[in-house]
Amino acid sequence: MKITKSIFVRRPVDASFRHFTAEIGRWWPLKEGFSRGGERANEIFECHVGGRFYERYTDGEESAIGHITVFEPPERIAFTWRHPAWNTDTLVEVRFTPEGDGTRVTLEHRGWESLGESGRRDYDAYGRGWETLLSRYAAGPPAHEENRMMELHVFPPSPRALKVRALVRHLDLEVEERVVNLFAGEQRAPAYASLNPNQRMPVLEDGDFVLWESNAILQYLAAQRPESGLWPRDARGQADASRWLHWESAHWTPACSPFAFERVVKKLAGLGEPDPAEIARGEKLFHPLAAVLDGHLRGRRWLLGDTLTIADFGVATGLAFMEAAQFPVEPYDEMLRWYQGFRALPGWQKALVPPQS
Repeated sequence: MKITKSIFVRRPVDASFRHFTAEIGRWWPLKEGFSRGGERANEIFECHVGGRFYERYTDGEESAIGHITVFEPPERIAFTWRHPAWNTDTLVEVRFTPEGDGTRVTLEHRGWESLGESGRRDYDAYGRGWETLLSRYAAGPPAHEENRMMELHVFPPSPRALKVRALVRHLDLEVEERVVNLFAGEQRAPAYASLNPNQRMPVLEDGDFVLWESNAILQYLAAQRPESGLWPRDARGQADASRWLHWESAHWTPACSPFAFERVVKKLAGLGEPDPAEIARGEKLFHPLAAVLDGHLRGRRWLLGDTLTIADFGVATGLAFMEAAQFPVEPYDEMLRWYQGFRALPGWQKALVPPQS
């Protein structure tokens, strides 16, 4: 008892295999019910025998689908598949065979007899489902003609990820997010380190252009929507925005980080209790800089006056853990007034991941 489906795709065999495996997040119908719940971040194959096939959501939660049992690029992949309601695995095997100017892709889903009544109940629905999935897989243009979406590699709980994720949402850009789990060390994987040798995130891919450093990414994203005014058009405005972005990375974030690390990151990563000496060091750094920011904002709605810019996205990030990490913000009314206005932006709200606020 098995499901067999076959489809022709106008791609070379190696591109067809890569598109099915490493690029599965590009074509899997994320919004049409092919999900086990949660806000989707990505569909992922770990491309080696024993690797996982799973879903990962923007809040960091994961849902296992199966494991890879055969990985023979560019000819064959096989992986287990288990629905949460099933008591055993089934097996999916996909073969890629040259045919004319493209590739014949043949999928077999076996092991239904081991599921008993639930297998008989789900068999026809899965047959229709695989037809839909393969149609979506094959629907794109030939590989050399693809209009690729920008990809953003992020770890959503990080403030450095928050600023770029928020700007993407504020500008309503077409960007595919790929989660890099820093707690699991995924930034050290060779494939990721080839994108960013610093082994940090975020990283933006736009075709063959790879960009790291969060504030550089802010500028590049804002340039996609010049009409937004988020990156000023005049030299003085650009210099002013750059001034605050440099201030943020060189001074503000290092002053905010001790509170966030000691009172939030340590708890999330299981690294022990806050270090009082580090908290004291943070307070010594924080107060002079908060006073600078507070004084500058007096009489201004945004950092550059009446116009929201990427400087606001950069500097606001430092306060994302303000409540969870108990920042000593009480003396700084202008800073709090500005941040309250900023965090009301829908794009910022959509990008927040608890305990960010």
